[in-house]
Amino acid sequence: MPQRYGDFATWTGSLGTVAAFAVGFWQIRRERTERKRREASEWLAAKREHADRVSAWRTGDEIIVSNGSHHLIHAVRIVLDGHDPIDLDHVEPGRASVPLGVHGATVPVTSLTFTDARGDRWVRDAGELPRRITQEESA
Repeated sequence: MPQRYGDFATWTGSLGTVAAFAVGFWQIRRERTERKRREASEWLAAKREHADRVSAWRTGDEIIVSNGSHHLIHAVRIVLDGHDPIDLDHVEPGRASVPLGVHGATVPVTSLTFTDARGDRWVRDAGELPRRITQEESA
């Protein structure tokens, strides 16, 4: 007794169904990957919200630290080009000035490192956006 494997239309329909499932799963995976990427970007932007508002610069014989966020920042370290770093315990919201006691040529602020209210450690190099640093980088 010969075995029947079906006609061409049945095989074509079956392959079409399998292809539709494959395309559906591929599209779901692609959308999920894109959603995860977007959520990670939004998460970092939310974390960076306060860090974006913190900066420091030199004017004359003092350094101005501007904390434009509404939260205290602490463990602040200001690095000047060619000088010892300046460490501050904390900076309240608003502006704080740190007298240098150094007269003469202007020495730029090369980086500002601080911890925000959430406990995240940030570094802001001159002319750059702040970036979150890990425990290994800060050690």
